[in-house]
Amino acid sequence: MIKDLYNKAKGLRSVLHENAEVSNMEYKTKIILMDYLRDNTSVEIHDMGQWFYAYRKADIPTERSIAFRADIDAVKIGEDNIGHYCGHDGHSATLATFLELIDKHKISKNVYAVFENAEETGDGALKCAEFLNSINIDEVYGYHNIPGAKEGTILLKEGTFACASNGMIVRFNGAVSHAAYPESGHNPSFAFGKLINYIEELNLDKKDYVEFITIVGTKMGDKTFGVSCGDGELYLTLRSEIEESLNLLNQKIINKANELALQYSLKFEYEMIEPFPETRNHLENVQKLKNILLSKEIHFDEIIEPFHWSEDFGHFLKLNKGAFFGVGNGYDSCDLHTVGYEFNDRIIPIVWMVYINLLDK
Repeated sequence: MIKDLYNKAKGLRSVLHENAEVSNMEYKTKIILMDYLRDNTSVEIHDMGQWFYAYRKADIPTERSIAFRADIDAVKIGEDNIGHYCGHDGHSATLATFLELIDKHKISKNVYAVFENAEETGDGALKCAEFLNSINIDEVYGYHNIPGAKEGTILLKEGTFACASNGMIVRFNGAVSHAAYPESGHNPSFAFGKLINYIEELNLDKKDYVEFITIVGTKMGDKTFGVSCGDGELYLTLRSEIEESLNLLNQKIINKANELALQYSLKFEYEMIEPFPETRNHLENVQKLKNILLSKEIHFDEIIEPFHWSEDFGHFLKLNKGAFFGVGNGYDSCDLHTVGYEFNDRIIPIVWMVYINLLDK
């Protein structure tokens, strides 16, 4: 049975892989998953619009409930490449076939399986998390495939598993002038230069936790050599292991930019993009995972530093107890968010084993 189900899981992931859709556009993906569950399980399916959840009632009446989450969106790289370059096809196939695995078995907890849209942009989890919180679930779990880690190894972390982050656009608007008379305009390039130097100083300020700013792009003026620059934008990504510290870091950038705008007679505005919370695990749930892995002799490692990338599963962990863990995708795997990355199907049964044992704890 397990071999047959594993083959079905590979087939389902392949279909999802061929029908990759970006955040908030996961129409076919959602239909594929819902149809699979209707055809292969007796779970209740609840369509919530952009996302859905499945419910499997415990065989003996109980108020104990557990939730598992899979993300269903894909990644766009450049103008033309849309694909599951983060492995969400594997997360979804894992959870859907796990529901099939437990469909004919007696279980002692009510199971909620959340299929979340728009994880990549950070706006999918909050509404799902608020729903789970409203029905008073006891705990919630999720996982991510990790390239460069030994295939099948579970990666655990107490505290922050993945960093909080957000994008920021800094805009300075001045006034153009003839390039021969730059003093007649208000050129923002010097303000941007000083702001970039300030960012470098912040990055050089060593801390005992992960925190840094990445300059991802800039746009200033035009290739018109008779006209001085009059406006521009600077694009930043800020990351921190501690969400509170990230908020302070954002404010430092805003304050410095405002100071420079006054100095150079510029208008200043900013925009926050795709905020992600810290994904902070609950100690007791990490310990529960450790106990399962030790008893089943599943290899695991405890990572020291949180992953620098972000994961909106943190919204679930703000409202409910739970944990997020990694599973090694193999040493020869491409990096996440690169064309050619593919989820390793062989890790699916390992996640099934972890999940099914969580039902008994």
